[in-house]
Amino acid sequence: MRVDRPTAGARPWEARDWAALLALLVVAVTLRVVFFTGFFGSDELTYTEAAYRILTGEWPSSNYIGSLRYGVNLPVAMFMKLFGVNEVAANLWSLLTSVGEVALVFMLGRMLWGARAGFLAGLTLAVLPLHVHFAGRMMADAPLAFFMTLSCMLFLVGEITRHRSWFLAAGLAAGAVFWIKQPVIVYLAIFGAYMLVRRRWDPGWLWMAAGALSMLGLNMVLMGAVTGDPWHVFKVGRTGVERFVDVGTQETSPWFYMRYLLLDVRHTWLLAFLGIGGAILLARKRVRSGTLTAGESLVLIWIGGLIGLFSLLVVSVNPVKLIFKQTNYILMFAAPLALLAGLVLSRLQGATFVVVMAVLVVGSVALSGLEQQAIQVFTANSKAAVRFAETMPMATIYATSNNVNAEVFSNLMKRKGAQTEQFKQLAELPGRAGESRSADKPAFLVVDLETIDWGNTGSPIKRLEDVPACWERKSQLQPLGLGLGRFVVQAMLGVADALPAALRVRAFAKLTALAGPRPAYVYDVAPTCSQ
Repeated sequence: MRVDRPTAGARPWEARDWAALLALLVVAVTLRVVFFTGFFGSDELTYTEAAYRILTGEWPSSNYIGSLRYGVNLPVAMFMKLFGVNEVAANLWSLLTSVGEVALVFMLGRMLWGARAGFLAGLTLAVLPLHVHFAGRMMADAPLAFFMTLSCMLFLVGEITRHRSWFLAAGLAAGAVFWIKQPVIVYLAIFGAYMLVRRRWDPGWLWMAAGALSMLGLNMVLMGAVTGDPWHVFKVGRTGVERFVDVGTQETSPWFYMRYLLLDVRHTWLLAFLGIGGAILLARKRVRSGTLTAGESLVLIWIGGLIGLFSLLVVSVNPVKLIFKQTNYILMFAAPLALLAGLVLSRLQGATFVVVMAVLVVGSVALSGLEQQAIQVFTANSKAAVRFAETMPMATIYATSNNVNAEVFSNLMKRKGAQTEQFKQLAELPGRAGESRSADKPAFLVVDLETIDWGNTGSPIKRLEDVPACWERKSQLQPLGLGLGRFVVQAMLGVADALPAALRVRAFAKLTALAGPRPAYVYDVAPTCSQ
């Protein structure tokens, strides 16, 4: 296959290009602020705690991999230093890298196929529900996707200009991927595949290897300074893989990503279908002319390589286990799919273009609202439980794992460290072995039916009927922290009401669960009453 060098990257920027980029950034920021998610109670506790400890001078030495992801924890600590310890500062790294990736996709699309394709590719990513959602989560996924995309863009610029400094910069960006999520560095295999497709060797590519290795070396130096062992992150990663092989229950199906891209499209909407359309256009070009530009080949290898690699990579031979999958990892595929989507959208004209864009944008915005609502419904009672505890500063609160995590996060934001002061897990309820609690300190039980089935290992309370009859129900918590996504749910309930009966019942069942959390009740834990 003959592959031509791209020339689009040489186009000078005009005022309309800058205007298009600005418009994309406004759309991206607006959606991510409107549908900001915030606290969930899972991995973001690890990242935020590690960042806070760095901020206070306690560099964490841990055997949990999340605490060692300095490509997340260091920037978050920096933003906390600049803007204070608060949820906005803790989330800025995710927000900025999410918006930044939209800009990268615009620039890449413009280099490959012109400003119209670049704008439509950037818009597709700007409104993508999963992309909007993880801009508001204090996680590693948005920074990871940003640096993967940055490395591909810098590599392409190096191919266009033949300047080795761009390859070096691409290597540094690839090295940043290692700092964020060490195992994902295997994605560099797509560049090896690209070299095979090009059927040539460029000594300038060694500068990319040098950049990546220098970042790896810096990470090992930091690891040695913090833990005393430069290889510590590798050992922790290996232990995690061994644990996954022995007892891991995570999803490993090779069809996992295909299912979420093509069937259960609540996270990606039309992205995969438009991406397939763009790939077909390039395939037709290849058949007709026998050529693809280097950039077009890179995009196809980028998306095909990543989906293939992270779907089929074998992490254990005995027993045979494929790499585990999660929906948040789909962000790694979003940029190349958006580029292909921008290509196919740029070919549409007239009424067809208007209809497709309306369906894409309206559907994406609605699903972004549902993404926010799903998380905030889950955490609304936990936030209310923390608020209740603040009105009872001397009380002990027995509550679900998510309720407890909400107090830990609240204490972090108050600069008290990652600790509980009032909350205890349900498994610690008094009376399990016949003992009763002290009467000189008030104690309450929160039965949060929304989060009762999440964690709570060893809990004696699984449903309301498990609460001792002599524990008086005091009140019902009023959910807190619901965002604008609730209005999306209300609008969709109105639309569902006009559907045929069979569809209406199914839609109502799904949407009603997102309208608000199940109730959470507060009980007085009587000192003279055992379970």
